[in-house]
Amino acid sequence: LSPPHGNVALGVVLDRLASAQTLHLSVSRDGRTTEVWFSRPGLLRWEDNLRQYRIAHGASQWRIDEDENQVVAETGARVDATQSADIVALQLLLEDAARGDRELLAHQLPVATLDRDGRTLWKYRVSLADQGPPRWLEALVDSRSRTLQSLSLQAEREGQVQAVADLTVVAVDAPIAKEKFVVQDTLTEDGRVGEIGEIQGLVSLKPVGRQRWSSLCEKSLLRPGDWIRADNRGSNAAVVKLVKRSQLVLGPGTLVEV
Repeated sequence: LSPPHGNVALGVVLDRLASAQTLHLSVSRDGRTTEVWFSRPGLLRWEDNLRQYRIAHGASQWRIDEDENQVVAETGARVDATQSADIVALQLLLEDAARGDRELLAHQLPVATLDRDGRTLWKYRVSLADQGPPRWLEALVDSRSRTLQSLSLQAEREGQVQAVADLTVVAVDAPIAKEKFVVQDTLTEDGRVGEIGEIQGLVSLKPVGRQRWSSLCEKSLLRPGDWIRADNRGSNAAVVKLVKRSQLVLGPGTLVEV
């Protein structure tokens, strides 16, 4: 750690971030790390893992669980995907950020410089004027490119300053595949992937996670991992209607996993 150099206000750095067309961020909170992708105008994806994530298109937001084939519309999102990249980053970190926080940061100057991995970083530290326990925001900025590297939210707990959440800028204006922001049309609100329609003869279903087979006599919803079996003796058959309006006809002796 060395004495501060440079007089570049943090607002200048945030202005550069605000002009970004895309962002890839990593946010750590409570021992969990979330990967976030943002693309203008108004596209956002933050994922806990490859199978469970959220997608926002403007003011619309969905929670997706591919293992359950489920998509649920959500309201009251804490992150407004229609904002500029700097505001989105602050909302992801602070969860309650408004433009007032952005304005508070704008005129802050570096308090120190750090040498890290052959680079010189400017360190900014700002006390957040809000109610409750004292909180601070620390920012690290590459002194050469004047680009934001990370943000850290800190709070006083039991007399000690502890990190509450950390945000790392992984990439700025790097291409992001359009598929990152697509809500697949095979997902459903109740997790179904289809249903068994017409049934003839002896047809059985073994739901995912179950050990026993149950004979079917009426229509039944299908979820990922369910097994269907048509007995091989006699004229046994079933019509399986999938969510994308395609269908399968299962004949005698058929065994299939959905």
